[in-house]
Amino acid sequence: MKPAALGLALAVTFAVSLWAQSSAPARSFDVADVHPVARSPVATGARNGSLRDGVFRLRQATMVDLIRVAYGVDADKVTAGPHWLELDRFDLAAKVAPGTNREMVKPMLQALLADRFKLVVREEPKPFPITALVVAGTPRLKEATATGPGTCQQSIDPPAPGRSITLVMSCKSTTMPLFAERLRGMAGSDPVIDATGISGSYDLEFRFSPALSTNGPIVSTASALLPAVSEALEKSFGLKLEARTQSLPTVSVASVERTPTPNAAAVAAAFPAGPEPEFEVADIKPSTNPQLSRRILPNGQLTFTGATMRLLVGQAWMVSDQASIVGPKSLDGPKYDLIAKISSRPIDPAEVDQEEIAAMLRKLLVARFHLKVSRQDQVMEAPSLVTSGAHRLTKADPGGRTKCTQGTPTAGTSASVPLFHIVCQNVTLTEFAERMQQLDSGSYSAPIADETGLDGRWDFSLDFTPGFLLRAMQQAQSAARAGAAAAGRPLADAGASDPTGAMTPGQAIERQLGLKIQMRKRAVPVVVVESFDEKPTDN
Repeated sequence: MKPAALGLALAVTFAVSLWAQSSAPARSFDVADVHPVARSPVATGARNGSLRDGVFRLRQATMVDLIRVAYGVDADKVTAGPHWLELDRFDLAAKVAPGTNREMVKPMLQALLADRFKLVVREEPKPFPITALVVAGTPRLKEATATGPGTCQQSIDPPAPGRSITLVMSCKSTTMPLFAERLRGMAGSDPVIDATGISGSYDLEFRFSPALSTNGPIVSTASALLPAVSEALEKSFGLKLEARTQSLPTVSVASVERTPTPNAAAVAAAFPAGPEPEFEVADIKPSTNPQLSRRILPNGQLTFTGATMRLLVGQAWMVSDQASIVGPKSLDGPKYDLIAKISSRPIDPAEVDQEEIAAMLRKLLVARFHLKVSRQDQVMEAPSLVTSGAHRLTKADPGGRTKCTQGTPTAGTSASVPLFHIVCQNVTLTEFAERMQQLDSGSYSAPIADETGLDGRWDFSLDFTPGFLLRAMQQAQSAARAGAAAAGRPLADAGASDPTGAMTPGQAIERQLGLKIQMRKRAVPVVVVESFDEKPTDN
C-alpha cells in the first residue's frame, strides 16, 4: 500500500461559473440520438449509462440524470430548474471514438445538453454532511489477484439463527475511492468519500448482518446504521467511517428547454435497426439449487441459479411484478441454472445495459425452450389508490420540482426495523402511485392505479417499511426463534401484531395520508406465457 496523493482528499475548490456556450466549447459526440420516451415502471439502463462498442447510452434518464452524469454530481446536488426535471424521461445514444472513457464522455454530454436542450447551469461548492472512509489502526486488505476494471456487486444472504439478513458487497480489483462510493448503500444516505490515503487495487468481500433484538433488527435508521457498519469495517479490514462536513460541487439549473431540438439527419444512418443482440454462448441445465441468484461478473458472464421460468420471463420481458406473468403451472415448476457470455472482454457490471441483457435473454428463451409469449390486458384483482375519508395532503407550489426523495425518518419515530422516509413534492397522485409501485416491488400483483379522484399536485411525506424488508425481517425472526428454541434460550414472541413500529406501505398511506390501497377488478397489462418446453434443447 502506498499513500495516495490527496486523491479525493476532501477539498473541492473552484470558481462559480455560468455555463452556456463557452468560447472554446467541449468536444461534442460524433453523432447523438436523443428523444423523449414514455416512463417505464422498471429501470432499463445502467444508472450512469453504458459505454460499449463505441456507443454511450442512457435509457429512461430524467434531466437530473443527464446533468448528474454530465457534471459528476449526486442527484440531490442538482438544484433549481422547472418542475419537470425529475419527471420527463429521455433515451440517449451517442457515438464515441475508440478509447473514449467515462471522464471523456462528461464534457461531451455537457456540450450536448447545452446544444440540444439549451441548458444553462451555475456551478458552485456548498457544505454538505458526508461520511469519510478512514484508516483505523493497521489496514488488512487483500491485494487484487487480477487486473481489469474495478467492480463491486451487492447481494443479500438469507437470515441465519440470531441474525437478520446479511448484506454482502463483493469487490474485485477495487480502489478505495470505488469501495467508499459503493459503501453508501450500506452506510446511509450521505456520500461516502475515501480519506484513507491508500492506493492500489484490492479484492474485498464485506459482510454486514445487523443483530436481532427480541422483536427484529436493532439497526433501523441512518444514525444507528453508520456506527454499526463502521464497527464491521474495522473488524474486517482495519477501516472505519466518520461523519464529517465537506464542500461539494452543486449544479443549479438557470434555464433549460423541455423538448430537445430534433435529431440530425445522420442519426438514422448511424443507428440503423438491426437484429436483437444475443449471447456469445449460453449453457442451460436443470437446477437443484434452492438459493436463487443473479450475477453479472467482470469477465462478461451472466449467471442465474435456481431460476424458475417465471423469473426468467420476468427478466427477459422486464416485468417488475412476477404476478403480472400468467401461464401454465409449470412457470413455477422446474428450476434452471444459466450461464451466458455477454461479452468476451472484461466489463463493469454496474455499466451493463439491462435492456440489451433482456433482449439477449428473450432470444435465448425462445430458441432453447420454444417459448411463446404475448402481451395482453386482462381483468383481474389489482391495487388501486383511493380515498379513505379526509385526506392529509398539502397543496403544492406548482413551480416547485416534482420529486419524491428518501430522507431520515421523522423525529420521534420509534421502530426497530428499517423505515423508509419518503418526501414527495409537487406530485400528482397518479405519479405517486407509480413511485409506490417502484419502491415496493413484489408487494402488489399489478401496477397501482390512481382512483382517488383528487386532481392537482400535492406535498406530503411518508414513513413505511417496504414489503421486501418486512418479509426478510419475518424470515429473520423465524430463524431467531428456531435457533433459540434449539438452544433452550427464551426469546420474546416476535410475531405479535406490529411489535416493532413497522408499517407496510398500505398501512402508512392510510394512517398518515388518509388514502388507501384497495383491491379492485380492472383491466391490467400482463405477459401471457402461452407455452414452452420444460426441457431446453441441448447446449
